[in-house]
Amino acid sequence: MWAGCLLLGAVIAGELGARYIVGLGDPPLFVLDPEIEYLLKPGQKCRRFGHDYVVNSHSMRGEEFVAKKPNGQLRVMVIGDSVVNGGGRIDQSELATTILQRDLARTLKRDVVVGNISAPSWGPPNQLAYVKKYGIFDADVVVIVSNSDDCDDVPGLEYIGSSWPREKPWCALQELVGVYGWKAVCKAMGRAPEPPPPARTATHEQDIERCRVAYGELIALLRARGAKVAVVQWWKRSELLGTAQSGFAMMKNWASGAGVEPVSTAALLRPGTSGASGEMTPFQPGDDIHPNAHGQKLLADVLQQTVIGQYAEKEGQSPPLFPPVPPLNVAPPRPAVVPSNIP
Repeated sequence: MWAGCLLLGAVIAGELGARYIVGLGDPPLFVLDPEIEYLLKPGQKCRRFGHDYVVNSHSMRGEEFVAKKPNGQLRVMVIGDSVVNGGGRIDQSELATTILQRDLARTLKRDVVVGNISAPSWGPPNQLAYVKKYGIFDADVVVIVSNSDDCDDVPGLEYIGSSWPREKPWCALQELVGVYGWKAVCKAMGRAPEPPPPARTATHEQDIERCRVAYGELIALLRARGAKVAVVQWWKRSELLGTAQSGFAMMKNWASGAGVEPVSTAALLRPGTSGASGEMTPFQPGDDIHPNAHGQKLLADVLQQTVIGQYAEKEGQSPPLFPPVPPLNVAPPRPAVVPSNIP
């Protein structure tokens, strides 16, 4: 009896610790889609790693808004991958799109809605498929946030497993042991924790070409829907400390070829990238690409300046008519080698 009580107490303590200290047991869920591949399950409110995670009815990470824009409202859509989505390590209040909506409303003194069209590991084909299926919700301005990895990120590259859960675990301990514990065991044994992705016949060059075409179609479709389009390029930590990957130049060239000159985030990210004493790093610990709360704030600053400029142009006004925004000192991209066989 005493042994049973001790075991029960240990299980209860483990469950409470895993749920309320670690923050497991309530992951945001995903749904599979034949065109998009996967997207966030609509209408969720989760608590992940101690952070709030809200998904509206449009499968966007953000608060609810009506599909049709009311008169007088400024509507902005931000399209991206896990950088824009933030994941469970970023609270809803710390998300760049949440900050952007608040700051734009305060700066422009008007009603503003900012939508977050994103999911982890989305590439241009996923993003294009979402816009084709759901539209841009009468957006005045759309900003695409891209990075080097987007140049070849096509559906089917990864097995859609535990990183995209489709149902809740029945308890936090199940997730702790069944997901994270299993991954740790597999890593120690030198084996993959999940099955490999389905066999593919496409070559890497064909993946790049597919992304190039989808990226161009996405920009063209956004313009056809009446939105001003901007591109912001997110730099990785390793790129800021060394040389940009070839994918960075590809994405820049694709945007420029579609008539959109990308905005670089290098000038804002580089000062804290090295992690030197006293610096505020913009990246998650041990992570080469994903922004922490400070990085999300820096991204929001770039987005705000970009949106204000695009909206002023759309309205036939000049940016000085708006309250002044500190100028963005954009550093030029570091040299990158683009394979000669890529258009």
